[in-house]
Amino acid sequence: MLDPELDRHAAAELAVIQAQSAQGRLLVADGDVPGLSCPTKTKSERTFSRNFRTDVFRVPAKGAIGASATTLVRGPGINNCDLAIFKDLPVREPMRFQFRWEMYNAFNHTQFSGLDTSARFDPQGNQVNARFGEFTSARAPRVTQFAPRYHF
Repeated sequence: MLDPELDRHAAAELAVIQAQSAQGRLLVADGDVPGLSCPTKTKSERTFSRNFRTDVFRVPAKGAIGASATTLVRGPGINNCDLAIFKDLPVREPMRFQFRWEMYNAFNHTQFSGLDTSARFDPQGNQVNARFGEFTSARAPRVTQFAPRYHF
């Protein structure tokens, strides 16, 4: 039979720690850019292979300097939730045993990190990059770890 003191501590509540991070990195084009239509697509129009309108990009006239902003197209956003659940079990004063379960990207939300923004044109001015506007990479999937710790 287990020690009643240990049973009392084992029935105590679990501790839960949550870390939430979100960062919006949506496509932006404030107003009209001279010589360029707005590349922004609504959320319902975006797909894995076309996150923004690629048809609005073209080669500037010979000798002309481009007028579009460097922040015209931004990459995908970040929506991440990390969780840690742990339970302390006292062994004797001041020692304790701790069980930890940590989850990084706990809800396994797909988070794309790369976007092909390389517009390449042939001599006639036609877009030749088939992956232009497509996601190219993703952040790490859910990672979990279980760790027993002994504090003394």
